Amino acid sequence: MNSGKPRSLLSGPVAGVLLACLALLPTVRAEITVSARVEPNPLPLGESGQLLVVVEGSQKAEPPVIQGNDYLQIAYRGPSTQVAIVNGEMTATLTHIFQIQPNQMGKFRISPLTVVVDGKSYQTDEFILEVVKGAPGSIDIGRIAWLEFDLPDRDVFVGETISTQLRMVMLNKATFPNRGLPQVEGDAFSIPPIDTEPDISRRIVEGRYYDVYTWDLGITPVKSGSQTLQFQSTHILRIPESPRGNRRDPFNLFGNDPLFGNVFGRYQDKQIVANSQPASLTIQPHPEDGRPDNFNGAIGSFSIAASTESGDLVEGDPITLRIDLSGEGNFSQLIPPEFPTGHQFKTYPPRVLEEDLDKQHFRGTKSFEYVVIPLSASITDIPGIEFAFLHPETGAYREVSTPPIPLSISAARSVASPLTAASFTGGRRPFPGNQLPDGVNLLPIKISLGSTVVPPTHERIQHALIAGALAPALILGLAFFLKRSRQLARQDQEKIRLKSLEEKILFHRGRMRKARQQKDALTFYGEGCRALQAALARQLGCNPEAITEKEIGSLWVPSLGDDEMKRSVQEFFRKVDALRYSGAAAGEVSLENEERDLESKLRQLDGKS
Repeated sequence: MNSGKPRSLLSGPVAGVLLACLALLPTVRAEITVSARVEPNPLPLGESGQLLVVVEGSQKAEPPVIQGNDYLQIAYRGPSTQVAIVNGEMTATLTHIFQIQPNQMGKFRISPLTVVVDGKSYQTDEFILEVVKGAPGSIDIGRIAWLEFDLPDRDVFVGETISTQLRMVMLNKATFPNRGLPQVEGDAFSIPPIDTEPDISRRIVEGRYYDVYTWDLGITPVKSGSQTLQFQSTHILRIPESPRGNRRDPFNLFGNDPLFGNVFGRYQDKQIVANSQPASLTIQPHPEDGRPDNFNGAIGSFSIAASTESGDLVEGDPITLRIDLSGEGNFSQLIPPEFPTGHQFKTYPPRVLEEDLDKQHFRGTKSFEYVVIPLSASITDIPGIEFAFLHPETGAYREVSTPPIPLSISAARSVASPLTAASFTGGRRPFPGNQLPDGVNLLPIKISLGSTVVPPTHERIQHALIAGALAPALILGLAFFLKRSRQLARQDQEKIRLKSLEEKILFHRGRMRKARQQKDALTFYGEGCRALQAALARQLGCNPEAITEKEIGSLWVPSLGDDEMKRSVQEFFRKVDALRYSGAAAGEVSLENEERDLESKLRQLDGKS
């Protein structure tokens, strides 16, 4: 008999044989009654209880259908039978046992439950379940999993990138079917996307082994004033049930280790939230005193260098100028320095050429490319480029600049002069007396007309006219043929692309359904993600593998759906990334519901094609 179920005087095969024998004896059949209760009640938050639906007078009753909600999680565990003989009268009792797990404190009304007994419906009475605060020490999440990070011992500035290490510490011997990624609380700080492959090490605390997941992280405050920084992560913790039932403290990890006993018994998965200690920070605005006009929000310690490969230039030639900003600071928010105004250059907006930065985007080099055109041969150099930044340690502004780069620019070449004739011999002179007028220095292109060609015949003229009349038609026909050929080729390529994507969608949907039937959450989400990528690529005309949660914002177009559809797709990609990192099941999420939701997205995208 399962632990936690009501004890019976007789049960199983023995009870069946006894009932068959007693059927031959005169008995009084008791009236059928049904009732429901929760044990224990009140139920401490963080512990699980049992919802017992008791049917007296019959052993042929179907379990009632009970749906959980955001406040109570309910799961059916099985039936328990009991037969008793008192003063010669036999009574039979059937108990359906449900496990119940509260998610918050309060009083909850349990509505009447409908139980079908021998084809007739009965209802239990309504009752109140009270969920109270757990007993001290019953849930000690802070010793199972927590987060920690480091901060500088000073005030920081708005927009400053703080270099730190974020560590997620988790008890090694505990079982986590799903590990969540850390998230920053509130909207006062910004962090880059959390890497799904952190560094992993081990630590011993109070004689127990812990796994430590470490991220190098850049944290950027975006609001001034007194702010609180805190991280949290949500995990699924697997807790074996005690052989004595739910009375045992499931979180007494540091006594008799219930998490590591009862290997072959039942267990329950519980969602836990690990937190870091909150840290208070004073976020200062940018100082006004001494603020340079060219300050654009750079905070840190930087150096600047300029280079160009341009050699000898002619007035109007373009020059490619490279500016390298190196050091430590808020590289993710750096704005390229402005090219000096008031010089005889035509300039174009700079672009980011390359980034050689660490994972925090805090340390390294960021390069920009400028294209400038000198407008005068009198320009002798590229002027120095100035860059201003705020030094966080001192709270003072600093400026650095590049030295001028020498240039050698030639004037634009003029049109070549015509040929001259200082003296002319032979042929007839164009002017009488063979003398050129004063100041005339031109060489005649041709002295005489010479002989003419043979005049064309009538037949040649006729052929030329016919060819001239047919040529436009032939040219138009050839152009139409080439255009049509290209259109057909593009259409064929597009048909091949769409057919290939359609086959991919069908293939991954089939594998997704098979994974759902096998309750393989990791494969289910992976195949669903590939099907969704292919459906989006069919509309966007891009490679499916290029579509990620990060790229959805820039790739999304209104024809794919509204903002709600966009957020739903992004949330699905985030969930897939989290599960790929954890490498485990999806916890309490129903794969059937996920499949219905994903199929709805695929049908909506299929309707756009």
